[in-house]
Amino acid sequence: MPTPTHILALLCTFMIASGPALAAGGSKKEEPSVDRLAEADRLYNTGLKHRDKAWDYEKQAEGAASEKDRAVYAKSAEREFKRAIDAFKLATKQNSRHVEAFGSLGYAQRKIGRYKDALKSYDRALKMKSDYPEALEYRAEAYLGLGRFEDAKRDYAALVKVDNDQARTFLAAASRWLSSPEAQKLKTSTFSVWVNEERGKLGLGEKSDW
Repeated sequence: MPTPTHILALLCTFMIASGPALAAGGSKKEEPSVDRLAEADRLYNTGLKHRDKAWDYEKQAEGAASEKDRAVYAKSAEREFKRAIDAFKLATKQNSRHVEAFGSLGYAQRKIGRYKDALKSYDRALKMKSDYPEALEYRAEAYLGLGRFEDAKRDYAALVKVDNDQARTFLAAASRWLSSPEAQKLKTSTFSVWVNEERGKLGLGEKSDW
């Protein structure tokens, strides 16, 4: 059984060994190497290519002549968004400070209905860049999918302060969303009134498809 003297000696040894690390607040996290940063950018750009392909399929779906064709294009768009998600995730693993990769990851996740995952990605992006307009706007849209209208309004208020054009983009997206089957499952009348009021403040007129 260790004696009090032995225990004291062990404690002193531990304090001496850990002193510098404790004083510095723990070991400093290593910065990514140049190669890792380059790989992160490559993966990010790969994700953007898949996102762009998804956009092309979405446009084709909008102009499809039949429901069957529309469904095929929509499925193809979803597949490309999933591929974009995979690439963006890999990019953030190579560079955990890649704010654009986190923002784009959230966008792709939101587009396929993974709203909670999207919020986590947007939160990471906004933690690094609190005035990131696209992340604020897209996070507000993700809140709509979850019926969290007050949170969406909060992000909109922050957005108005940093980028009026992006704020207009959100109001347009909110108006379109209000006419979607997803919105019809929720109580949106109060939010619809708010959207029209904000459109009026920005000189967009009171217009809603709801």
